[in-house]
Amino acid sequence: MKKYEIGKHTADLELWIWGKDTKELFKNAARGMTDQICPSPLPGQAVEKNIRLSASNIEELLILWLNEILFFFEVEDVVFRKLDIHRLSGTELEAVCSGMKVDWRKSQAGSEIKAATYHDLFIKKIPGGWQAHVIFDL
Repeated sequence: MKKYEIGKHTADLELWIWGKDTKELFKNAARGMTDQICPSPLPGQAVEKNIRLSASNIEELLILWLNEILFFFEVEDVVFRKLDIHRLSGTELEAVCSGMKVDWRKSQAGSEIKAATYHDLFIKKIPGGWQAHVIFDL
């Protein structure tokens, strides 16, 4: 099963995401987003963050998750490459995310993502796992 695929949205970034379970789906969504904003970060200072989120449903939780990861990227120049989701229910997530502080003088920049959006968002169970569709505002 592939992890994610870039769609053909004309103005924004569209990702189709797959996972064998919702934890893998959330990890693949985050990886798909970070691969677009920083395709090949060079090793830098190691960073680890604990993330705890609550939402009213799983779709909102996915958007909060992606925007939280994007927040650390925008504010602290951190790119997470290891995402350990310890708990994920339909409304709550607890994770430890590890990565590095990016040195922009040495790393390749990708797409500038402003936010994960609710436009055309869905998460659904499919044969063999889960699928999501997310559009990011560029």
